[in-house]
Amino acid sequence: MKIIFLDIEGVLNSKSYLNTSYLIPFDPKCLENLQKLVKETNAKIVVSSTWRKSETGRKQLLAILKEYDLANVVVGCTPILDTREKEIDAYLQLTEQLDAFVILDDMKIDNYLPYQVQTDRITGLTEEDVIKAIKILLETKEQF
Repeated sequence: MKIIFLDIEGVLNSKSYLNTSYLIPFDPKCLENLQKLVKETNAKIVVSSTWRKSETGRKQLLAILKEYDLANVVVGCTPILDTREKEIDAYLQLTEQLDAFVILDDMKIDNYLPYQVQTDRITGLTEEDVIKAIKILLETKEQF
């Protein structure tokens, strides 16, 4: 199984989009880019964003992902611990049959830099980011 650890702020939304839209906090272009990444790699999504911490946030996220036919590939959330790195560590330790993973986050995750695509919060997930993520998911054969 291939996993995408998905942050929201700075990944599926962007400052440039938020400046033009106050109704929907998700940038459609970023969502289309995520859709392309999932389609190209057949990866599953694990939510690592703080949006997972509230029922309202999870429901809103799943509703938006459903519009892009992505809700059905969400397989879980990272546990809530004191750092994103520890949350990803904990999830990986419990995951069997993991072939590859990529972390999409605008925050640098030091111990996982080879597996991270650090997005720019101004633009969110770009086509260039998707190309990098595809490469990580399809070409990584190292032991995690």
